[in-house]
Amino acid sequence: MQLKELGEKPLIDILGKKFSKADPRVLKGIGDDCAAVLPARGKALLSSTDTLTEEVHFSLTYSPPKLLGRKLVNISVSDIAAMGGTPLFILLALTMPATIGEDFVSELYRGVEEACGENATILIGGNLSSTAGESPIVLTSVVLGEVSESEMICRTGAAPGESIYITGSPGEAALGLIGLQSDGPSAITRSPYRNSVARHLDPKPRTKIARTIARKGLATSMMDTSDGLASDLAALAKASNIGAMVKTTLIPISPEMKTYLKDNSLGLDVPLCGGEDYELLFTAREENKEDIERLAGQSGIPITRIGTTEPRDESSKTGNVRFIQNDGKELELKNKGFDHYK
Repeated sequence: MQLKELGEKPLIDILGKKFSKADPRVLKGIGDDCAAVLPARGKALLSSTDTLTEEVHFSLTYSPPKLLGRKLVNISVSDIAAMGGTPLFILLALTMPATIGEDFVSELYRGVEEACGENATILIGGNLSSTAGESPIVLTSVVLGEVSESEMICRTGAAPGESIYITGSPGEAALGLIGLQSDGPSAITRSPYRNSVARHLDPKPRTKIARTIARKGLATSMMDTSDGLASDLAALAKASNIGAMVKTTLIPISPEMKTYLKDNSLGLDVPLCGGEDYELLFTAREENKEDIERLAGQSGIPITRIGTTEPRDESSKTGNVRFIQNDGKELELKNKGFDHYK
């Protein structure tokens, strides 16, 4: 059955029953003009919005709707995590052609339900709209979270002389996209880069690690890597008014990325500039080194020191983020990371 046969209000009724989980802080959820929730005393409210647009962020030729639903939730939860917060509630706005099948929507919301469950996040409302004709699908999420003001981590707290860390292995999601664009849906199970394909289609926010970092005060600044390590580090450095020096030999390279780099001439452009990893990029003082290493061991997620912060040089022609190779020369990147308008 297509949405034009089902209708908007019956779909809202279905979703209202599916996402009717009771929570003492939710006064009104799906079905009213607004959702109403009770704020926690002494906590800062965090909010973030993300959009996935067909043929910009995903293609229906290789993106299963269930994984789209999961990704829609997880990429916004990642923003809450990046500021040390706890995700609580989410609203979704879906704009789709009326010819989309009910089974597509059902699978999409199955993914939403799974991701909400994994993140202890409740869907409390949103909006449904149709496109004109067969225009691209547009999926938007708004997530609300909270954090104690004393534990909130922003991009602005770094100072020269600190260490730069990253979780996971950068560029995996971009490598997964390369596999999908090359092999189509079969890349999910048969690509030599199938672990990277999974990282692209189903990113995992580092919420637990981020909360521990925030609770223990281990980071001076932090953000997630949605646009690529090089681009995001430049954004963090600008926000904190610092420079940054990364040693390319310290960058963690996944086994699949090593295989890819052997057969391709792009060098480190994919791991440094590939977006949609949603890993944590943060700075920390030397005194927190052992606690960070201990956290990596306890979580099972690699946390790698890749460089140091330094004074910002406004006269620099190459920018204030430098990637230094083993021979001491600065690496020149062909790609600067994802930009919606370039």
